[in-house]
Amino acid sequence: SNRNLDVHLTNGALLPFPQNWQSTYTIMIGTEYRWLRLASMPDWDIALRAGYMNQQAQIPDRTFNPGVPSANTHIPSVGIGLACHENGSFLGLVRCGELGIGPLKPKLFAIDLAYQAGLYEVRTIAGNQNPTVNGRYDSMVHVGSLSLRFNY
Repeated sequence: SNRNLDVHLTNGALLPFPQNWQSTYTIMIGTEYRWLRLASMPDWDIALRAGYMNQQAQIPDRTFNPGVPSANTHIPSVGIGLACHENGSFLGLVRCGELGIGPLKPKLFAIDLAYQAGLYEVRTIAGNQNPTVNGRYDSMVHVGSLSLRFNY
């Protein structure tokens, strides 16, 4: 939990910035299903991934800041991983083991794609220390990722 973010100035002055964040819990679960060396693609491995996370709001109404989304959140995620072994062919153009530079030839080249959607429950703020913050907040966050991996 985060109690305060007070700023101490060099002239001895103190700018109080109370937070009073609460301890909460987060639940996460995920799984992966992997196909190893399929008959139709013997030099490739394919993995499908899925997950879910539930996170509870940690910021009380009194110190809520619209710049930091805070509400009970549901976050589903999906992903796929494609791994090409050194004798496999990448897009039918080049062997995966020849994607390196000079003597650095990979034994495996992989691409991983993932997507998450942060679905925040609607939150109504009342009694904030800054009355202009009071109101209804409805947020959603989209996150995507792409990673490339070379195993030598």
